[in-house]
Amino acid sequence: LYRRAIEQVATLGVLKGTSDTTFSPEGQVTRGQFAVSVADLLTLKPQAIRPFVFKDVPPDTAQADAIQALVENRIMDSKSATEFGTDDAILITQAVAILKSQGLLTQPVTAGEGALKRRDLAYLLSISSPIRKQITDQLTWPR
Repeated sequence: LYRRAIEQVATLGVLKGTSDTTFSPEGQVTRGQFAVSVADLLTLKPQAIRPFVFKDVPPDTAQADAIQALVENRIMDSKSATEFGTDDAILITQAVAILKSQGLLTQPVTAGEGALKRRDLAYLLSISSPIRKQITDQLTWPR
């Protein structure tokens, strides 16, 4: 289950490993990492050019753009007015709720307990509607 999902998202370049040769499936996913994945799936970019307000987000990074876009679109909340909680773990239930709220998960998913692991994210991404379409297109191309 996880191996196939990891191979699919890695092949599509949707989720990279922790190095060129390692995926680290048991590693926890942070809120910042999850934000990048969701913003990529939704192809969201920040709408406003304004000073970045979250002290715990390095400016001028993919995480900063993703977090700003998700907060602007009210897809993810910050922990406070000045902190996003970038390095905090995101819970599986939170991740599933966010993906479902955006129509990215259209099939029933039983969410487990605890922090989201990289293998869980790979699985959720592999069954998300945009990635399913990419996989289907690859399997049926060329026509």
